[in-house]
Amino acid sequence: MLSIILHFVFNGILSGAEGLPMLLALGTVVTLMIILAGRYYLAFEAHARQHGPPTNYTLLKEQRGR
Repeated sequence: MLSIILHFVFNGILSGAEGLPMLLALGTVVTLMIILAGRYYLAFEAHARQHGPPTNYTLLKEQRGR
């Protein structure tokens, strides 16, 4: 949900007025988006390490190796 809100704010800032306050707001939103993406990536990586690759990926890789 936070990601969706940040994207709406980001688009609103890009289509809004000009000036230093808007540039600072845009920088803040982009920084928050980077932090959110980093947290998502770390959670995804931890899940992938715990559960391994998906079964269909493993089967596809074996079929290509033949």
